[in-house]
Amino acid sequence: SVEGSTGMAVPKNTYKPVDPSTLTQRQRDTRMANELGKNMWTKCNPGYVAGSMNTMSQAKMDFQYDPSEIEPVDKKNFRRRDTFTNYVEAAAKYSNIMKKSGGSGL
Repeated sequence: SVEGSTGMAVPKNTYKPVDPSTLTQRQRDTRMANELGKNMWTKCNPGYVAGSMNTMSQAKMDFQYDPSEIEPVDKKNFRRRDTFTNYVEAAAKYSNIMKKSGGSGL
């Protein structure tokens, strides 16, 4: 095994041959598309070797989940009531009442 960019041990070769007759059509299509993509990149860029490439994106390496970075949520202004919210709520109630009774509403 080899140590990967995450510091975890990663086996050198994780590919296990599978009998294609046991795969579903979708799995066969996916494998074929992956092989086509690897072959296309190998022809365009001779230095491209999928086995030696770092398969983790830079964003995933940079933004790792760390529970110590989570800040507590401040709910001081959460669903604060004021004259405007009271007005909007009253207008919505009035509109719903008018719709139910068949009136014109607001």
